[in-house]
Amino acid sequence: MSSNRNSQLIGRLTLDPIALQKDLETVNSFPVIQEEYSEFGTGTWLNHSLWNKDGKYSNTLYSDYENTAQITELGQSLPYLNHFITQYFHTQPLRMVRLRNLIDGVVFPHKDFVELTRHKLQYIRVFIALETNFDGFHSDEHNVFRMRKGEVWVLDASIVHAAANFSTKSRKCLCLDFQYDEPTHAAAIFKNAQDYNPLLEPSIMHRTPLNESLDYFDEYLDEMANALRIHGNLSAVLRDLTCLHFHYNIPVTQPLEWLILIAERSGNAEKITEAQDYIQFLAYNRQLQQRFIMA
Repeated sequence: MSSNRNSQLIGRLTLDPIALQKDLETVNSFPVIQEEYSEFGTGTWLNHSLWNKDGKYSNTLYSDYENTAQITELGQSLPYLNHFITQYFHTQPLRMVRLRNLIDGVVFPHKDFVELTRHKLQYIRVFIALETNFDGFHSDEHNVFRMRKGEVWVLDASIVHAAANFSTKSRKCLCLDFQYDEPTHAAAIFKNAQDYNPLLEPSIMHRTPLNESLDYFDEYLDEMANALRIHGNLSAVLRDLTCLHFHYNIPVTQPLEWLILIAERSGNAEKITEAQDYIQFLAYNRQLQQRFIMA
């Protein structure tokens, strides 16, 4: 098996629109829990824990453990989605199910699993689009793509990736996390082998090339550096830089590199160090339950 598992559309499942809508209306009444990973983005980012390690909906932390996931109090109130999960997927290796909703927000370029202990191919993370709009996107080191309703995407969360929803309408997805004792192919998650279909055509976004050598782009970086001098908010700067990635054909890692450059142009030594530490936290080195506190 290859050492890499790129993000890929691997199936499209039939959703019951009436039963799904009833469950999604229930989701809209869920309590808002403090996001475990709030440093990773801006905007409204709701992360409801439906299945997890201990069955407590307040536990939104993903971690290594051996037993099968337990359905939380919130998860128990969603009969259709539970039926959907058990109908299509093997649940023994399932360790967490979350319903994620991103509204008018951006998830910064980052890596997951860096604080976990297994080989990255022992983790399989799957997203299933439940409620979508034309302004919701995901990306990784290869493409920017849009998930369509019912699509099943395996996401390589161990490489740098990002997400955005530029609309005030919801973008709801189920996030299923599986763990295995050895590197495992993504097809193994399905109960029915025929549901695995990697030949489906994904919705890959065409992005405009960006010429960084143009004078106006250098001026833009200077303006961002000046803004950083004034408000000192690295996450606001990174949000604007990440938005460029979804509109222009630049690598998902580029906003992180530009953040360092802008901090350097600001002339603030503390912001340079903070930017370097922030990027390490987002993409390369952090501990379980570690938080990043902005200065």
